[in-house]
Amino acid sequence: MSALEPPSKKAKTGWNIVPSAKASRTRNPIRAIVDSIAKQKLETDKDMIPLSLGDPTVFGNLKAPDVLVESIVSNARSFKHNGYCHSAGIPSAREAVAQYFGRPDAPLTSDDVILASGGSGALDIAITAALNEGDNLLVPAPGFPLYQVIAESNGASVKQYPLVPERDWEVDCASLEALIDDKTRAILVNNPSNPCGSLFSDNNLREILAIAEKYKLLIISDEIYGTMTFTGHEFTPIAALTTTVPVLAVGGMAKMFCVPGWRVGWIMVIDRNNVLTEGGMRQGLMNLSQLILGANALVQSAIPAVLIKSTSTDNKLNGNGNGAAAAAAVSNGDG
Repeated sequence: MSALEPPSKKAKTGWNIVPSAKASRTRNPIRAIVDSIAKQKLETDKDMIPLSLGDPTVFGNLKAPDVLVESIVSNARSFKHNGYCHSAGIPSAREAVAQYFGRPDAPLTSDDVILASGGSGALDIAITAALNEGDNLLVPAPGFPLYQVIAESNGASVKQYPLVPERDWEVDCASLEALIDDKTRAILVNNPSNPCGSLFSDNNLREILAIAEKYKLLIISDEIYGTMTFTGHEFTPIAALTTTVPVLAVGGMAKMFCVPGWRVGWIMVIDRNNVLTEGGMRQGLMNLSQLILGANALVQSAIPAVLIKSTSTDNKLNGNGNGAAAAAAVSNGDG
């Protein structure tokens, strides 16, 4: 056969269509369990007490605030939000997130915000942007399983640092530091903690930041419960305690407004010294946001109506557990 002749092809006698390596190594144990619950039939007349998924809407007693619902209805009827939007989100929604969560010690602009398909989608973009195959991510134990799912889906791995029950489930920083090797790319911090419900002290957060500074590691901070602290407890974003360590902070509407099914979350990029710009991470995050248009445009359009800072304690969950923080305040007219 000459070099110009096409290679010969042989007909195949059987089918062999297999999943990709990524599909094969991707499995979310929590979703696998929850998705199967509805199919189960309990062979008992006793009432079941479900302890499965953190969905505040299941029993119908926690509802989205009226101002949010009315904004969705009004915006739907305007027919202005039925089309595609910017990959990183509607500009006014990104600006609202930046204004609401930005602070003098951790400033934000709309360019620092990327909207995604829920908090999980935001975590997927942040973790995927940080890890190559063979890399590792430091995650809390106990912790949210999705961190490991995303890392392993990308051919990376996790190393688990312990939370200490005798210290209100704060991070054991000596153990965390001992896990770091030349393949460690980031430290994932989940504060307030899921599933422990703990709130890390500023001193504990500073210890984590000192380690990140020493080894020049990115912090990915899952702060989805940051607006839901009990009276007398203050949540401090980890980015507010550093001027040098770059932070990708993740949040979303799911818990804050009791709408997990509406699927809008966000990444906030806090990078005082442009480390993430110079290294290409910002562009990498934007590239991943362009893979799919993940956040619902109609729901995004309602964000400016509800993310309004108040002088009241709108970031608190009442001591009796009634309602999500800002959602409760907005529905009471405080927002």
